[in-house]
Amino acid sequence: MNHEKIMRAIHDIFHPSLPRLAPGDDASTRRALEMLYGTGFDGVDKGFRVLDIGCGNGAQTLRLTAELGCKVTAVDHYQPYLDELDRRAKSQRRCEPGGRF
Repeated sequence: MNHEKIMRAIHDIFHPSLPRLAPGDDASTRRALEMLYGTGFDGVDKGFRVLDIGCGNGAQTLRLTAELGCKVTAVDHYQPYLDELDRRAKSQRRCEPGGRF
């Protein structure tokens, strides 16, 4: 099976509207952040930036913006995932022009 067929199959299975496209949940994201910053952290310096490569529909992207209080640049190769992330971010009023969250 070639790469294009594999990617099409993945996108057919993992529809953008799913709550999350990978294992984990908000608590898992929080635990990962606590491993980096320790428990009880209250965000990071406002100049801090995060690059979320392979963001999918952005479940963790939006959690990172909420937890860290900084800008997150989200990148994915599949435009429908980015469109869903944009929709979710706008509904939470987290999106800025240029696709930064």
